[in-house]
Parts: sequence; structure tokens; C-alpha cells
Amino acid sequence: MIEGIKEIGEYLLAKSGKSFLDIEIEDPNPKGKYPKVVKIVFDYTDGISYKKISIEDYKRENIRKYLYAKKGSRGANYSPTAIISKPIEDVFKNRIETWCNNYWKKSSEILNDEEKHFLISLISSIKGNRVRIVDELEEKTKGVKEGKFITFTFVKGEEELYLGDLELFRKFLLMEKEAKYISCSGKGVCSLCNKQGQVFGDTGVLKFYSRDKYGFVAGGALPEFAFKDFPLCFECLQKVREGKSYRDRELDFSFYGYRYYLIPKLAFVRKGLMERALNIIKKYRKTQILKDGKQIEHEEERLLGIAQELEDYISFTFEFYDPIQKGKGGEKILLLLEEILPSKVVKLFKLKTELEKIPSFQNNGIQFDFLSNFFRMPGDKRPRHKDYFFTLVEAAFKGKLLSKEHLLNLVMQTLRPLFVEEKEHTTTLRAFITFLFYQRLGLLGKKGGEIMVNEPYQEFFSIYEGFFNTPIKRAVFLLGVLTEKLLNYQWRERGGAKPFRKSLKSLRMSVNDLRGLLPKVQGKFMEYDIYDYPELRGAISHYFLQAGENWNIGEDELNFCFVLGMNLESEEPFNQGGRNYE
Repeated sequence: MIEGIKEIGEYLLAKSGKSFLDIEIEDPNPKGKYPKVVKIVFDYTDGISYKKISIEDYKRENIRKYLYAKKGSRGANYSPTAIISKPIEDVFKNRIETWCNNYWKKSSEILNDEEKHFLISLISSIKGNRVRIVDELEEKTKGVKEGKFITFTFVKGEEELYLGDLELFRKFLLMEKEAKYISCSGKGVCSLCNKQGQVFGDTGVLKFYSRDKYGFVAGGALPEFAFKDFPLCFECLQKVREGKSYRDRELDFSFYGYRYYLIPKLAFVRKGLMERALNIIKKYRKTQILKDGKQIEHEEERLLGIAQELEDYISFTFEFYDPIQKGKGGEKILLLLEEILPSKVVKLFKLKTELEKIPSFQNNGIQFDFLSNFFRMPGDKRPRHKDYFFTLVEAAFKGKLLSKEHLLNLVMQTLRPLFVEEKEHTTTLRAFITFLFYQRLGLLGKKGGEIMVNEPYQEFFSIYEGFFNTPIKRAVFLLGVLTEKLLNYQWRERGGAKPFRKSLKSLRMSVNDLRGLLPKVQGKFMEYDIYDYPELRGAISHYFLQAGENWNIGEDELNFCFVLGMNLESEEPFNQGGRNYE
């Protein structure tokens, strides 16, 4: 992942010719929340003297001039440019005055005599006019409802200079930034380019570890050796910072409700390839049409559009992250998938589309979605087994085997309470399309089963190739179909009641329960003097006989096949030889 971010930064720096200063400064208005610039204007015709407060509109092309670089939640920033998020007097005291006090002490280290004189005059003017400046700041900003940030400008005749126009302020910012890196540095090998020399740690670029707690760092758990966990040389640090900034801004996507970064990585160096990859990704962040002209209906389809236009000269890294932790300044990775080829993405989406076109799913509006938010019980605020979504995603993209038994167990944990409330229909079909998806990828273990041809309802079962691969699964499925027809009859004849549903034990039926269920269902039909569906009843008996006595199948799988039959009862082949009792 980090190599991919570095490659992006390397390309962007080469293209733009940015300096280290350009990388270190930040945009004070990245999301449009602070569109007003409050300027404390000084006259420097003859020395430095306070002139006035002026307000103007933010301009993106002036980012270098504003010289904004946040240092912490309190105290001075790296320059006297600060966001106004508190009462103006507090901002002036904490951000402006503190900066003056801090940097006056440090001025002798790097400033020449002329610059020292300039700084002394500036600080004297600020302190001597403190009350007037604060009063005029409050007066000028009183009616400005938009978000604001404060900065300095210097006027001489018709010329107006911002902080970024003056070498003095640029020196201070770079000095402080370098001091921050040097506090956690040493001699070593860069983890990205493998060059020996001075390397830096705890740069704040990617916050994967903490150096303020013992045991979270290398080098004998001593914080002063924390740079050994993620050592970067100065050049690679620049590239990673630039690449990360672009990642956060342009490579952020959503996949079934989960945020992720899509990071391209070159398989080999080829002129123009990185530019093409980034342009295609940027294009599909905005476009609403896929390559084949189909309208983009879901956010994750943008990924398909990107993959269709890129050859396997690049690979993708998917970094699923926690947006809550991101908002707190951390970098919590929920799932990291590396070296995923575009052709793999296209293959998965192709299978997804094929399954969704099966009439049972298409008619019910069922789409394959890796069971996103599937494990949510009635009354739950958050889905249970949330991490299993990432297990399913990783299995598909990396070709990892899944435990069919574990998947069935989690599915039945979700289905059973829904079954009690007769709300399991959509959930059952979502689970079914998921089983078919992973089965056709060969990720649910050995296929096993028997080759069955010219058997009852063969045409129907062949649609779901590989799933109904044993007589017992077919028998139990068809038993679910027949049972649902009985329940529909009871519902119509008994005013909405379905008393036989109690015999289904909330989908916790054992092998013996299911063996004894067919005569019970047939007995109920006879009790109601109904002898419908002879073909269906005959098929169930046929498959039960083929299954024999040794049912090598788990309880969860048996009950899933049964409830699946109940929920596919209305399919066309099962409506012959009887009446529809819905």
C-alpha cells in the first residue's frame, strides 16, 4: 500500500515541480467550510505598523500565500494563519500571540539582522495595538456568517504581500517541520527506497503506530527508537506526503457502505501509465455511465468502470478504513487487499451480474452484495458479525477458501429470528445468491455430490448448478416447497393463521424431524381432503429413497435448504398439479 502511495506522490511531484514547502503547507479551506479570509494588515513603508482589518474571499490559487500549517489543537501553528473556530479574542491569544512569543525566541537561530528587525517591529506592533486589533476583528467579523480563517498581509504602496511571499515566514515553517521530524530520527535504511542515511519516524504521514506507549515501538520498546518501525528518508517522506494527500482527496470510494481507498500500483515502469490510471479513476468518481453505456446505479459499480478501462499493467490496493477513526486523526485499516488485478475485478462483477439475472433473484430484486449489513437482528443498531463482511470480500478478491459450515451457521443465526416473524424472504434469497457466488468461485471447499441427470425437476435444479448436488438437499428443498403450500392453504382458509408452522421448530429441525415431516404434511392435506401436487410429492419421496439412511449433512444446511424451498415455492415448476393457495 505504502509503495503505491509513494508511486503516486513521485508522479505528482515530477509533474508539478512542487517544493518541500508546497507539500508541508495545507489548504485552510479544503471542503469549502472557511470561504472568508480575515486579514490583519500591516503597513511596512517605514518599519512595521498596524493598518487595518480587511476581509476577502478565499482563493485556491493563494494557498501558498496563506502559508497555513496546523500544528495542534491549541497554541501556535507553524505560521500565524489560523482557522477561526472559537471567539476571536481566544484565537488571537492562542494562535497569534503565542506564535509571536515562540518565534521571537527562535529568531536568533536562523534569521539575519534585517529579518530580525522586521520580526521585532511586527511583534511590537501586534503587542502595542492588541486591544485595537481585537476590537476591530470582532467588529469586522460580527456580520460574517461564513467560516473564516485569519492571516497577515503587508502593504507598501500598491503592493500587498502575504505570509508565503516573505522568506522569513517560510524559514520558520520549514525549520519547525524539520525539527519535528528530527525529534524521531536516526541513521538507518529507508523502508521504501532502501538507501542508507538519515531516516525519520513518527512523521505524522500515516499513523499506524504510537510512540508514547511502551510496547508499541521497535528497538527494545524505547520511544526514542520508534523511527525503526517506519523509517523514511527525506525524499521518500515528501513523496508519501504528496501521495497521501492525493489519496485522501481523489481516491476515496464507497463499497456497499464501507469506505475504502483505491490505490493503483504499477506492475512495471511505463511512461504515461500512472497518469492514465489516475485520470480513469478520477473520471469514474464523477461519471454516471459505464463503458457499455449502462447507468451507474450503485457506488461500487464505479469500481467496475475503472477496472474495465485498465489493463493488468497495474494492480489495485484496496484500503478499507474506519472513517470515525480517520476523523480523529488516526489510520485504522479494517481490511487491506493488495495486488488485485483489474481483470479479477471484472471477473467478479461478471459473475455477480450472471447470478442476478437468474429469474428467482431478478424477480425479487435480489443483488449480490457480500451480505453487507446482513447480520442485523430486529432492534439491532449495528449489524452483528460485521467483520465477516470483510472476510467475504477478502475471500472473493484473494481467492481464499471459506468455511461453508461457519457461513451457514451465521446465516441461520440471522434467519431464525426473522422466520419467527415471517420476515425471512429477502434474507433467505440474499444468503442463497451468496452461496452460489462463492460456490462458482470454488471457495466453499470440494464440490462433492453426485451427477444427477433426468431426475425430477432437473431443469429447475440445473439453474443453480452445484448447489442441489445431493438427493437429500433436493428432497429437503422440495419438502420446504410443499410445506409452504400447506401453510398458504391454512392462511387462506383459517383467516390468516398458519398453525402448522409450529411443527417447523423455528428452523431447528433435526434429521429425524425432517424425515417425519413429509407424512405430517401429507396427513394435513388429507385432513383437508386435498390431494394436490402429486408430482411434487412423488419427487420428494423419490429423492428421500435415493438419499438412503446415511444423511451426511449438517443441521444448519438442512434447515437452510428447507427454508429456501419455502421461499421459492412460487416458482413456476412447483405450481403444476395443484392450486395456488396464496
